[in-house]
Amino acid sequence: MKELILGTWLAVEAYYDLKYKEIPLWLSLVGSVIGLLFCVQEERAIGQMILAFIPGIIALGFSWVTKELMGYGDGIILFILGCYMSFARVLSIGMLAFGLAGIVALILLVVFHKKGSYRMPFIPFLGVAYWSEYIISLGKI
Repeated sequence: MKELILGTWLAVEAYYDLKYKEIPLWLSLVGSVIGLLFCVQEERAIGQMILAFIPGIIALGFSWVTKELMGYGDGIILFILGCYMSFARVLSIGMLAFGLAGIVALILLVVFHKKGSYRMPFIPFLGVAYWSEYIISLGKI
């Protein structure tokens, strides 16, 4: 159930990121409240949660240092993912998303001659990475 709620929430966030190049604050708040409720229900240790927030904190720091080369919304979504899953899984999904984004960026640069300053939304890549790992995990049952 948690996985489907998270996947649906990520899909809606990705839609807003693709269509409007920003994500609504209310939707992020809803996602974080639901994630925190799952943490309480699962009785996750505070240390585990703090560790799972590290990729989001690093992404937010990167956004600040680079003056939003990567948007704050992307870091917020990575941070919220820490409510739903472990550090290793957040890191895995984040790395897969960065890899996918890199491949698409390379294609846009080489094939479609986009400039290096072209801005791509990142949350759709997080959604694809999440759903890919989720579907693969179904085969391991």
